[in-house]
Amino acid sequence: MENIKIVVADDGSTACKLAFFDESNKEKVVTLISSNRAELGRGFNFGSLNYIYTTNLDKGTKYTFSDEKDALPTSNRSFQYHEQCRASVHHALVKSEIKADNIKLCVTLPINQFYNNDGTENTENIANKKQTHLDYISSDNHKTYKICEVVVYPEGIPAMLLALEDDILPTDTSLLIDIGGTTADLCLFNGKLNNIINMDSLNIGMSAIMDSMRSELNQNMNNIYTMHLDFILRNFDKPEEITKNIHCNIDVMQHARKILEKLYRNIVEFNKGSFTNTRIYLTGGGAKILNVFLAENGVSSKIIDNSETALAKSILLLNQ
Repeated sequence: MENIKIVVADDGSTACKLAFFDESNKEKVVTLISSNRAELGRGFNFGSLNYIYTTNLDKGTKYTFSDEKDALPTSNRSFQYHEQCRASVHHALVKSEIKADNIKLCVTLPINQFYNNDGTENTENIANKKQTHLDYISSDNHKTYKICEVVVYPEGIPAMLLALEDDILPTDTSLLIDIGGTTADLCLFNGKLNNIINMDSLNIGMSAIMDSMRSELNQNMNNIYTMHLDFILRNFDKPEEITKNIHCNIDVMQHARKILEKLYRNIVEFNKGSFTNTRIYLTGGGAKILNVFLAENGVSSKIIDNSETALAKSILLLNQ
């Protein structure tokens, strides 16, 4: 089949991060972050077309996407193999305005779903994830892309390809923390990924901080939606922007510390002690706020450039 375009979708439960080569400049990588704010069914609209996708013809299942909508509740594990995930990726493809019709899609799974406990690949989960994106999808009022092939990668690990310095020795130990909406993927390794010591996924992420903030804001405000909480979290270090746009005063780090303290304890246990001889690299949507928290606790860490889209970009470069 001609004109098959490779697109990477880091398809998390809170956002889908795309990476692909520019169609007019094959050397340029384009990245896009598409939020997973949707409602089940055909939503209301006025003045503009909603983004509506049908995922099951027999049942008539539809999802309507809009940045102004609240996020549908989901666990990260169930989302990975759910038709909502398929709709989320297709919505990101539509927003990308890619001209090609046929797509080779590279997607991701949390480390503990991609690998078994013995380090072998979990072929059942990988097959299920592939099928999730090969199943039926159509756009009711925008372009429908044909997914010709699906390849699955583990979260976190490929992002290190953009971050490892030349001075790293084979004996150096590094810890990668990929913190997203609902999980934090951990990978402990030697050198430039010469030897992977341990991997795991923790069910702790930015959504828990957002839930904590929502509880406080709902005491004095109405109509607090995911878009408000996402804005607050992205601007946690800019209180004047939060006040200007959301009309509230909130100590984001107070909420973050409660969640990240639990994550920190798990990471220390995973690392089997202090980080004296461990380099820490951060990626994912929560990298910046985790970096601040770790610094408060005397732990140095490095944020991978463009941390939210680093994983998708790295996987794309692997497919050059």
